[in-house]
Amino acid sequence: MSDSVTVDPPPVAVLVAKYRQLQDVLADIAAASATDVDDVQVAELVRVNERVVRALTFQGLKRLQEVNDRGLFRKAGHSTLHRFVMSELRISRGDASSRLKALDAAGELLSMQGEALPPKCPAAAEALAEGVIGLAHMDVMLKVRDKIPHKSAPEVYDVVD
Repeated sequence: MSDSVTVDPPPVAVLVAKYRQLQDVLADIAAASATDVDDVQVAELVRVNERVVRALTFQGLKRLQEVNDRGLFRKAGHSTLHRFVMSELRISRGDASSRLKALDAAGELLSMQGEALPPKCPAAAEALAEGVIGLAHMDVMLKVRDKIPHKSAPEVYDVVD
């Protein structure tokens, strides 16, 4: 008679499980045919797709914030978050800069005491999270904000945001 020990696999973190489900949904969408979809629905699907891509981009920024907060870019052998983004995500220097500028403007960064700070551009953060705007919109908004004189009232920045 042999004694066997059953070891349960470690639990999967909720967020990891959600990303796996997302990959499954994307595979299902890729495998689905649009032959039974009318023209109006196809046009709407294009708009929905763009909104989802933009909203998912915001989630990607949140993951990058975690990489930064945990210092994971260093653990991965990169000296900066920017280098991590270029190397690990295989994107250009310009695209990496765009993402990190958007993260700085729309992310909930940590204070020196480790407390979450509100986004510098809360309206833009909300619009990006909802998929209403994308990184290109953020780039334009941030360029306009850079042209505002530093002595301007905070309300001026809010208008641009």
